[in-house]
Amino acid sequence: PVHSIAAAMFLAPQQIHWFEDIGYKHAPWENCPQNPDRLLKCSCDPATSAIHSYYAKCTIDWNSNVTAISPDIFASS
Repeated sequence: PVHSIAAAMFLAPQQIHWFEDIGYKHAPWENCPQNPDRLLKCSCDPATSAIHSYYAKCTIDWNSNVTAISPDIFASS
């Protein structure tokens, strides 16, 4: 959570990448991979995933308003 605040304060939206293909848990929040094949490889509960929470609506807004960064950029850095 603190990392998210720092990223929002100091980075341009184009410099932030939403990793939708991995799961992440930091109580009380967790996010499940959005790819069904990857979801089967973890113990994440999609019903409690933050992306589907009313309180995390900003994630949906983010995904619809910011152009995604190509994963190739991370592989070559």
